Amino acid sequence: MNTAQNEPLHFQQKQTKPQMYNVGDLDDPLYGTMANYDFSIVSPNYFAGQSAFLHFFINQAKIIKICNLETKQWLTRQIDYQVPGFHKSIVAPNGDVYISGGVINSKDNRKDPIVRKYTLDGKIQQVGQLTHPRSSHSMVYCNQAIYILCGFDEHSNLTSSVEKYNISTQKMEQCAPCNKPANQPACCTFNDRYIYKFGGNDENGQILLIIERYDTFTKKWEYINPEIDSLESSKFQTTFQSASCVQINQTNIFVFGGYDNEDRGVQFSFLLNFEQDIHKIRQVDTRPLLYPEGFWNNQVIIHDHKLYVLQNIEIEGNHIDENNRCLLCFDGYRWSELQYQNSI
Repeated sequence: MNTAQNEPLHFQQKQTKPQMYNVGDLDDPLYGTMANYDFSIVSPNYFAGQSAFLHFFINQAKIIKICNLETKQWLTRQIDYQVPGFHKSIVAPNGDVYISGGVINSKDNRKDPIVRKYTLDGKIQQVGQLTHPRSSHSMVYCNQAIYILCGFDEHSNLTSSVEKYNISTQKMEQCAPCNKPANQPACCTFNDRYIYKFGGNDENGQILLIIERYDTFTKKWEYINPEIDSLESSKFQTTFQSASCVQINQTNIFVFGGYDNEDRGVQFSFLLNFEQDIHKIRQVDTRPLLYPEGFWNNQVIIHDHKLYVLQNIEIEGNHIDENNRCLLCFDGYRWSELQYQNSI
């Protein structure tokens, strides 16, 4: 493993024997058996004894929108909190929603230092305070803790700092900083132990071709330099900013979407495979998104062997619709867009 502090990712070109199949030439008329196995969604349901839902907060408003995956309805709820721009939020498996950071005042770049919890009974309360107030950061849940990492600090510098809110002790704790600071990297957990971090932007606004992971047991970060064969390498693009990712089965993380260096949305996707202590890039762009866009709300929810995620919607002038999201579903074979009704 490469442990140099700022060294970029170098994929290890690996020559492989010719594959005995092509995408689409076996059981499935579209994709083939091997691809179906790679994309099988066998990770358990995210929520524990709680209705499955996705959510997002509307910037500069006092509103949370909730997408209930079981009643198939959108709910709009007023909250007693003015949501700052460039915040981040995440829902825990028990249904509590945590929101942190964001820009309170753009003139002096003042950031919200408070971590808040929203419960489905409509209450929102302060649960912690960030040592390093930030915006355009990432949040990820792992083993009764909410990890808050990267983003811009109050001096408009990217930070590599990581801290977490321990749900069990209800206290904030400092963690080891990551190797490379980033703006809006994609993050997910793997096997309830590791936190993987993909891409994001660097200090110059350029896409970072970097994958690293944090071991919550040893409390150390390391760069991940995956193997990739020549065919996959010819199709691989990069790890984009504001992408989304999730572990879908015992060996694979599905990474998709995001924005490129010109802030254009992408449909690109790939799998990061981890078996026998070896990382490999696989299935490059065999499951592209329906629409080329990124994810301000990039938490993925797995429910009944399908994954659900809220994708940004582009409107005129390359702007993002602040009030609505596109609900996407992936069933292990293909992507679809779901249309749910609004409810009072």
